Amino acid sequence: MADVESMRPWLASITLLERQLTQEGFDPTSGVDIHFADAAEAHHKPVIGLEKPEYQLDLLARLPEKAQQDMLLQTLDDAADLKSDMGELMGAWRSGDTAAMEKELKEEFAPYPDVYKTVLVERNQAWAPKLESLAASGKQYFVVVGALHLVGPDGLLARFQKDGFKIEQL
Repeated sequence: MADVESMRPWLASITLLERQLTQEGFDPTSGVDIHFADAAEAHHKPVIGLEKPEYQLDLLARLPEKAQQDMLLQTLDDAADLKSDMGELMGAWRSGDTAAMEKELKEEFAPYPDVYKTVLVERNQAWAPKLESLAASGKQYFVVVGALHLVGPDGLLARFQKDGFKIEQL
């Protein structure tokens, strides 16, 4: 705890979550995003980021203090069930169970609307025009985003469907 005492609540939340995930056997370097970025690099394919890491950190840093504290409390409250919750979420992702992912999204963020708005809605709104521009370019792109950015009424897929794109789950 001494390591996180001097941190802002949002940073303490992320630090504690990452440490617990590592202790539970989840490897932060084996995420889907890193896997595909490494594969693209190995095949000399360009990688285009939808945002810079600084942007994501700035979003979190700009959260109201109460929202940051709520985020930290949620991390602490969820700690006991983290392994099983992550297992359920990963199982839903693997099987393409978007209803289960949306349920998880609602449960996690319902008490924290400011965090939901900042972490998911604002980022999806920023990404959508970039992704639509890529789609309109006539080239093929492989896009990797966190699964919870895809589901729900504020998800990217709902936005694209509303904008006339044909959405097909494979």
